[in-house]
Amino acid sequence: MSAPILWSALLLGAFGSVHCLAMCGGIAGALGQALDAGPAGREVFRQSLYSLGRISSYAVAGASFGWLGESFAAWTGLSLGLRILAGVLIIGFGLQVAGWWNGFATLERFGLVAWRRIAPWTKRVGRPDRSWKIFVLGALWGWLPCGLVYSALLAAASTGDAIGGAAFMVCFGLGTFPAMLTATGVGVRLGHVLASRSSRRAAGALLLLFGSAAILGAVVPALQASRSGGGLHDGHAPHAAHAHAVGPD
Repeated sequence: MSAPILWSALLLGAFGSVHCLAMCGGIAGALGQALDAGPAGREVFRQSLYSLGRISSYAVAGASFGWLGESFAAWTGLSLGLRILAGVLIIGFGLQVAGWWNGFATLERFGLVAWRRIAPWTKRVGRPDRSWKIFVLGALWGWLPCGLVYSALLAAASTGDAIGGAAFMVCFGLGTFPAMLTATGVGVRLGHVLASRSSRRAAGALLLLFGSAAILGAVVPALQASRSGGGLHDGHAPHAAHAHAVGPD
């Protein structure tokens, strides 16, 4: 997987997660209130466990969607199309982070059915007074219906690889970590930076560049292969031509 795609996942998580503070941030804040007050280092440790649980769920979902993308590409032969789609999605992320478009928000409704089955398990875990409970709650809350997460999963699918999809979602999850800290009162200055219009527009512009680079990185080699007689279908065309040449008349 190319570096621009991974960087785009980090930026999407960091700047896109600001709008999620009302949902996931409220949960993170409630986690802190449910426990006895302690030093800042302990609070960071708790939130790190919580986010580690979330990121583990993101990684599982990313691997699943990456595998689906890989299966789709193998079945249809459209791996080039998937790589182009990844770039288009990153451009969409840039428009959303910069505040110029919010088309991914409609994706949240698709996760409500699954969340209704997962939500009761959060009550069974009980009060998050143990490290393993904090981790498990984070893993469960990682499946909250969120258009931002679902749009990231689309990008994970477009990587066309289970490992690549997992890596994309891990980077996305790491990007959301600072926003979760701001919800608990730790790193408030960083929260102001992430929420500022100038920072969001700068991040959006970077995502637009990353998306364009991803598209060019997919299209240019394919065009060069086509001009040299390789075709646009990941090398399948030359094999087909060879089979025709050696086959019976």
